[in-house]
Amino acid sequence: MLFIDPIHRACVFGLLFLVAMTASYSDITSRRIPNLLTYPSMLVFLLVHFIFAGVFGLKTSAIGLVAGMTVLFFPYLLHVMGAGDVKLMGVVGAALGTSWLLTVFIFTSLAGGVIAIIFLILRMLSAKREKLPLFFPHLAPSQSRVDTWFGRFCYGPAIGLGAVATMAWQYWGKAPMELSTFF
Repeated sequence: MLFIDPIHRACVFGLLFLVAMTASYSDITSRRIPNLLTYPSMLVFLLVHFIFAGVFGLKTSAIGLVAGMTVLFFPYLLHVMGAGDVKLMGVVGAALGTSWLLTVFIFTSLAGGVIAIIFLILRMLSAKREKLPLFFPHLAPSQSRVDTWFGRFCYGPAIGLGAVATMAWQYWGKAPMELSTFF
């Protein structure tokens, strides 16, 4: 996304940070990313880009929205991810635009890999001890909570971390990653 001025970038980054952290928290605690968060966020980012960059901003934000949802649509069809994850990636695409989507996807994949490794380690430890490790006592109020928490991998936090890492990457003046970088 071509940010017109620092206020434009600050608005988008601040709003995206709030949305990403709220969605991450919601996904961890309830295993859902609510439509009440994703749909209004999509509209807000479209509107913010329109206000700051006119029709060009609206167009690039809308294309980013569609592209972001497309990135995770196929895993959704395979029942690997939930619809909330797809919509959250659409929100990130609407906020940052298509030029930053590959960077978001790479950081999201890295964050997802680290979270998955931690998830598997905790799952193995809890299977051996039949409870969560001592350093996560707040997550184990009952055995049913343990079964629920370990029953499904939530990808919302990985998307949130990927979006935050991309914003930091952009803030530090780094260019978006391109496929030609890897080939």
